[in-house]
Amino acid sequence: MTEQRWSGRGWTLNVTTGEVTFSGDSGKLTVEAIDAAELRVRRRWFRWRLERGEHRVGRLRGIGSVDARAAELAIKRVALAQDVEGAVVWKAAATGLIAAGLRAQRWISLEGVNEVLGGRPNPGLLERLQSAGLLSVLTDAEREAVETLDFDLEQAAADANEQIMATELSTRRRFFDTIEKSPLTEEQARAVICYDNRVQVLAAAGSGKTSVMVARAAYAVDRDFVPPDRILLLAFNNAAAAELRQRVTARFAAAGIDSTDVRASTFHSFGLDVIGQATGEKPRLASWVDQGRDNEMVLRIVDELSDQSTEFRRDWDLYRLLFAHAPTDLAADEPDGYDTDSKKQGYQTFGGEIVKSHGERLIADFLYLNGVDYAYERPYEFKVADPTHSQYHPDFYYPEKNVWHEHWALDRD
Repeated sequence: MTEQRWSGRGWTLNVTTGEVTFSGDSGKLTVEAIDAAELRVRRRWFRWRLERGEHRVGRLRGIGSVDARAAELAIKRVALAQDVEGAVVWKAAATGLIAAGLRAQRWISLEGVNEVLGGRPNPGLLERLQSAGLLSVLTDAEREAVETLDFDLEQAAADANEQIMATELSTRRRFFDTIEKSPLTEEQARAVICYDNRVQVLAAAGSGKTSVMVARAAYAVDRDFVPPDRILLLAFNNAAAAELRQRVTARFAAAGIDSTDVRASTFHSFGLDVIGQATGEKPRLASWVDQGRDNEMVLRIVDELSDQSTEFRRDWDLYRLLFAHAPTDLAADEPDGYDTDSKKQGYQTFGGEIVKSHGERLIADFLYLNGVDYAYERPYEFKVADPTHSQYHPDFYYPEKNVWHEHWALDRD
């Protein structure tokens, strides 16, 4: 925005990108852009004047209506200039993130998207500019940037990542077919290409998680995403770590990829190394770790913590009495109680009731252990029975709060 200037009998008004300056009979006033929204050019009766909030700054003697309106728009433009500039900068960052990912064919990470979203100005700027009548004074680039503030960057990144995924699956098919002895499945290949900063792969034993680890490491080096000495593969035991090292050496070599300094180790080994590097003295593992006394030591630690903290003791008791017994295989955990009144089998709670499901037992036991007064399947206080429906019995009722609780359980489907 170039400098704009209006003047009349005994006054001048200068508007630049950074400030508004008024000189008149009462002196000189300079208002920076951040405070320019306080200024208004208003007509009072037959005279125009400059106001700041509810106070008059000075009369604009001799100014015409056209120039007065132009000055008003110029001041509004200054007040919103930083917001408009912020929109321009943000549009460049948002579109640049997507363009860079597509250009490099590199997955756009969630952290990258969130970083750009964190710098987004107020999305309501378009509406504010419309209310101020300023859309007409924006350049095409500025208007496009303001409209882009309402752009769904997360969806745009997801669409771009899907495009990257499709391209990589096609153009690097030979890599995915040969990086392991058996070609990677499409699911495995997608897990390799999805190069976010944190990726969780859930898969059954023997389904190829190790292949995905090796392929992801090779993909990172082959694409120059990460140098070999910045890659660490961790395993839970020595045998798995040794297999990772052997697979990395063999498969990288077969693909002509440098595996120098790619490290594969156990969590223990890596942790000990980090402590050694940080302290200058590598520690030894506790003697009980490799002597089959680990459960004994864990229980001893739990006892000591329980003696030191009533809060820890409560949480531990809740875990061991309740959550540790939550079934993992519902089909194998048969009912263990019998209701003599209803003549039906069920699941016995700590409170002595027989309930119908695992979920109801967990809820009832939780309430019992936490001292919550409840009634199981008390008849609903309003009669809802009819010729085709019996009276409603919600699962739990809390008399102290007069609250009814129906547990809508979910099954494996």
